[in-house]
Amino acid sequence: MTTEQATTDISAFAGPLLEKFLELKAVRAEEDATITEADVALLLDEVRETAIRPAMADILRTVPGAAAMPPEELSALVGEALTEIVMEALGA
Repeated sequence: MTTEQATTDISAFAGPLLEKFLELKAVRAEEDATITEADVALLLDEVRETAIRPAMADILRTVPGAAAMPPEELSALVGEALTEIVMEALGA
């Protein structure tokens, strides 16, 4: 699995996370408040359960060789892909 494949597969849950973040940002702006670490933790927890776990199961099931990779190597690829997605979302 390449970083590009992981990025493509993982982007399936990045969209919902960004959408939820933008919704929360709008709500906080209406309240004249800022997003807190607790807000982010809740968002990530929800996305972990509703998108990340299903995406990883799909990757392991459909990407040739992914299930046979050492967990550390697969985690590193997924981490790289997530970092790339976050950096793009932040405009960095």
